[in-house]
Amino acid sequence: MSSNSSRNDSSSSLTSDLSISPYSALNVPLEAEERHYFHHFRQTCLPDLVSLIDADLWNHIMLKICAPKPAVQHAILALSAQHEAFLTRMPSKGPEYHLQNNKSAAFSCRQYSKAIKSLHSQLGDASKNAENLEEALAVCLVFIVIGILQGNYLEALMHLEGGLQILTNCYSSATLTFEHVSNDFSCSSLAKAFRRLDIQGASYAGRRNVKPFSVSLGQCLPSLVTASTGRSDLAFANVSEACDTLHTRIASAYHFMRSPARSLRKHSRLSSKWVMDLKYEPLLHATAAKTNAFSSVLQEQEILLDGLRRWAHAFEAFLKQSAAHTSNAKSNEFDIRAREQAQQYAMLWISYLIIFITLATLFEPDECAYDAFFPHFEDVVKHAEFVLFPESRDDRVLVGRKRFSMEMSVVHPLYFTALKCRNHALRQQAATLLHISGQEGVWDGSMLAAIANYIIEIEETERFLEVPSKSTLITELAPESEKQNFVILEPARVHGVALDAVDVEKGMVCVEFSKRNFAPTEDVINKVEGVETYKWVFNKKRLEGWNK
Repeated sequence: MSSNSSRNDSSSSLTSDLSISPYSALNVPLEAEERHYFHHFRQTCLPDLVSLIDADLWNHIMLKICAPKPAVQHAILALSAQHEAFLTRMPSKGPEYHLQNNKSAAFSCRQYSKAIKSLHSQLGDASKNAENLEEALAVCLVFIVIGILQGNYLEALMHLEGGLQILTNCYSSATLTFEHVSNDFSCSSLAKAFRRLDIQGASYAGRRNVKPFSVSLGQCLPSLVTASTGRSDLAFANVSEACDTLHTRIASAYHFMRSPARSLRKHSRLSSKWVMDLKYEPLLHATAAKTNAFSSVLQEQEILLDGLRRWAHAFEAFLKQSAAHTSNAKSNEFDIRAREQAQQYAMLWISYLIIFITLATLFEPDECAYDAFFPHFEDVVKHAEFVLFPESRDDRVLVGRKRFSMEMSVVHPLYFTALKCRNHALRQQAATLLHISGQEGVWDGSMLAAIANYIIEIEETERFLEVPSKSTLITELAPESEKQNFVILEPARVHGVALDAVDVEKGMVCVEFSKRNFAPTEDVINKVEGVETYKWVFNKKRLEGWNK
């Protein structure tokens, strides 16, 4: 194991070392208001930001960079004030909370401006110097968090793109190579954080692609030389290697899904909608050339799926080895670390399950294709429940549950499960967990639970009773006890769900969704002799009050 791998492993505590002076990370005197917000950062904001995926990033690296860098100091203070405003902006709070919200937001804005001025005055080209690179990436990262806390996702995306561009520039830098970034512990940790945010951005914005940097990063990390060669003897020495390998393969999967496959790039008509073109058109008017190209695409898809399967096999072997090494430890400190490890393992397994289902069903035109993955959805809900309730799964009171986290873990997977798994009990369980799971980056659990419940209601308004020889339409919802006897057939299923006009302050979101209705009608999108005709039906609904 390398010298850095132990720091990256899950043995790192999630709690920052608060025994030191709370202001020792800064080398400048602070005024009373600044001391208040730095104290809030250490005591309240930092525990929210520290992640099971990379505890060192905020616990150690960001504070280390903060000490000599005024731009990072101002950015941290701006983040702390915005976090305090985030915690006090609930509509149910009284006037005194709204007054504090306004004060915090105003202070955050002033510190934000100071951070930008300081950064511009000190930095040249960030890709030319390791210290400049650290400072620029740290400020970008903090600004991303601030944008998300504000509900300003476009601004957060702008800063994400800026940070990714800085990292991409390392490829062409003569004095700062990409390999140097990968070998430097602080820069490597920041680079991997931006890759995770890149993946999060792709999961949220339907047509946004991950950057080539996010795919290439895994090929430069020293710990992944064996893991990235494609050999069948994939093995992990620690959880960090498993995590890095999985994120590299997730980034590769998104890159495949969001840009025309290599075998189709000669078809200039295909663009970011190429998956939709291939998903529905081959059944209707496939040419010989397109059929051959589609076969090549399926081969690319299978290579990616095989890479994910091999990751799962290696990860299961790692879990068995890890369990054997820790079976005799019984101390209280070990119990805490073992629980955190188990949660981290569960989060990685959930990420694997979701990307595998997404990739495997990529070209399936029918929503019924998701039914084959019911065991996977069961695993997602089971592991998500453990992440939320590590000590007692029967206790539905989330004691100390985070209101906010930057890293994706359970919110998006539970939302995906509630939408795509048509087993009534399981999707309801997913929606219930989603409602109490807080906010993870751009994924707000309360908002997504409201959307999921609405889509479930839409699909279950018209149910079909499955009997041996026929399907009988049920026009009214059956009693709860009988719902497991019904199956939602294809015409009733929602295909795509998109979010528009999200207003976090007012708790409003506009939901757009599509259904593919089969009908003998002239008003069809596609109509070919001998093929069942269908038309797309698009609907829009405004949901309110989900943030109460």
